[in-house]
Amino acid sequence: MKTIPTLIASVMLFSVFLISCGKDHPAQNNPVINPVADTHYLSKEIVVYSGTGDTTVVTFHYDNAKRLIKIADTTNYSTPFEYIGSTTYYYNGNDTFPYKSYHITTGSFIDTTTKFFYYDASGRKIKDSIILIFSDGANYQIYHTVNSFQYAVGKIYGYSVDSLVYTIVGPGTYRHVKTDTATLDANNYIVSNIKHEWDGSIAQTEITNTTSKNYMSLLSIRNCLDVLPDGYGGSGNANTSNNPSLIVDTRSGTGAGVYQSIITYTLDGDGYPTRISGDDQHTSPYTADLIYKPL
Repeated sequence: MKTIPTLIASVMLFSVFLISCGKDHPAQNNPVINPVADTHYLSKEIVVYSGTGDTTVVTFHYDNAKRLIKIADTTNYSTPFEYIGSTTYYYNGNDTFPYKSYHITTGSFIDTTTKFFYYDASGRKIKDSIILIFSDGANYQIYHTVNSFQYAVGKIYGYSVDSLVYTIVGPGTYRHVKTDTATLDANNYIVSNIKHEWDGSIAQTEITNTTSKNYMSLLSIRNCLDVLPDGYGGSGNANTSNNPSLIVDTRSGTGAGVYQSIITYTLDGDGYPTRISGDDQHTSPYTADLIYKPL
């Protein structure tokens, strides 16, 4: 078994290797796009879970170029437990989209997630490289995931490799591969997706989008978030779905069943959501109040 100093050194070397890879082309095809003058930059999100009484408060922080540089969130659970997390975004020079993010969670466990992002000439994410380090005192694990995306007319193709790199007792034990094929509508929003999991399971997703304005449309991080649905009722990010009102995932194999999310929106006079109400298999029913500010 490796000693703690040796383990820490291994993690540092692994991180340095990935960071150096990310720096080979840190601004590769990352276009500079002038920020839009608007009053609808997210300032705060307040989420209340009606089934449990849990609450989450999320705050959004920007630099002078209107780029999002930090998201901080705190969840107070009905049990005596508090979750605190923050995500910091890093930019090269005047680039519009971040090349890296770093997330840390503290509470009964600690985990950190470092992501590197790569874009094509039009700002679409074509790859990300993710390092997750998890520790709860008894366990210590390092995961590495690489997601790649290809775009065609009316389609997005995804290829993902997820590996357990290291545990407290030695090297990791698995390497999982999954593929996605998403179909887009005339507005380039995902309306369906087929996900083939590493173990042969299949998730078929159908998404009904709305015509309201997306509450993340002005954020500089919109193109670095998840591109594809998760296969369990999750919609992906603001760039590939537009305020979906219904998400239905039908799974075969592991986790077989139908997973459904029903989402409704209260809009302001400009067509932006000010309240989101949702009900899905992931959480108890919730409402999220959105507060905007001008920049």
